[in-house]
Amino acid sequence: MSAAKVNNQGSLTRINRDFYDKLWCGVELYQGSAFNTWPALSSHVEQCPERLEIGPGLRPRLPVRGTRFVDLSRVAVARLNEAGGQAVEGSLEALPIEDESISLLCAFDVLEHVDDDRKALSEITRVLRSGGVLFLSVPLYQSAWTGFDEVVGHARRYEPDELLGLLSEYGVTVRQSAAYGMQLESRVITKLGMWFLKHFSGMALRFYNKFVFPKQINKQQPLVFKPGIIRDHQVDEVVMECVKRKPEASGD
Repeated sequence: MSAAKVNNQGSLTRINRDFYDKLWCGVELYQGSAFNTWPALSSHVEQCPERLEIGPGLRPRLPVRGTRFVDLSRVAVARLNEAGGQAVEGSLEALPIEDESISLLCAFDVLEHVDDDRKALSEITRVLRSGGVLFLSVPLYQSAWTGFDEVVGHARRYEPDELLGLLSEYGVTVRQSAAYGMQLESRVITKLGMWFLKHFSGMALRFYNKFVFPKQINKQQPLVFKPGIIRDHQVDEVVMECVKRKPEASGD
């Protein structure tokens, strides 16, 4: 589904802010060490004091203290600041961050939510230093689009080779990737959940936060990274460890 089709129902920014403000109301703030991304991130955290996470909500993968955050949700920004983070309200397409000031940047499940992903990548590479590390996750394969994508405010899914080309245009190289995400195993439960999200969103989100998400956290499997990008139609979502290429030295 294209961003234009989603936008017939209203702007993506409004859709995402409304959905995630509801999602984060009354939710426990998780620390990054609770997620299966932590083993891959922890060594970088120690080496990169200038770090930024975009759109984490109340489930940041980076440590809250000492990390800068940009999020659309006013609810999430307030809670992150209360917990010792440095959070500001803002959009991925216009980051309120200084040029080349970040050495580690995380953007989990956000690139697919913006109208203009090229503008978003331009902003990511603007604030990331040369040689800086980027952790990025996105859903794969437009053919796998479901009603869930629409409900949560997705604009698109990505084909692996097209994604590689897009990242390369902005000076980003994918070092390695792993299958990612916490999808429900039962399609019946997934469809039922989408119906409740559409018709009884408040109740559905409370149930998800109290019962479903804690169960998913406990069932997380270790991430298995492989060189380059995964090309497997059985993989619904991918997380990538990337690096912003350093400018080539010009000869005399």
